[in-house]
Amino acid sequence: MEIHTTLDRLGGPLSQGYWNCLIPHDAIDDLFRLGGADHLWNLLEHATRDHPERRGNVRDLLLIGSAASDCSADELEDVRRRMAAHPSRNELQETLSMAQAVDAEDLSSDPLADASAVRYAVRVLLLPVPIPRVLEGYVYKWAFALLFGPAERRDVWKEIFNVSIDPS
Repeated sequence: MEIHTTLDRLGGPLSQGYWNCLIPHDAIDDLFRLGGADHLWNLLEHATRDHPERRGNVRDLLLIGSAASDCSADELEDVRRRMAAHPSRNELQETLSMAQAVDAEDLSSDPLADASAVRYAVRVLLLPVPIPRVLEGYVYKWAFALLFGPAERRDVWKEIFNVSIDPS
């Protein structure tokens, strides 16, 4: 469980009434999670855009698949509309499709094979070079940015120039 104290770093637009759609936590008073579409969108953005090295990770796919299965048809359509307008729509759609296949136990193909190959190559070829552990995430982000095109590179530069002083 990741507890956020702000919503300013959530990737992309939340629904108009996201405050009204918060769902109380079953066991912890005063702790809420985002409504179905916003929760799914946040998981997709976080695992796909914020951490490109995690694309295709089983844990993230299970979380995203579970969040998708908790969504109503309207909420899923809302997420699909957001993806269609997003510059990284292909990666987001591939991740959602794979997560839904994992959730349904219907894995006939792996659209995230390239992302997994990059993650493996960075881990095996680059990370044996002694670099500070705090920089590993940036090595992954730059590898993905260099290999997957302008939208990825733009996101990395945007993150570099928009570092929050008070992260959640």
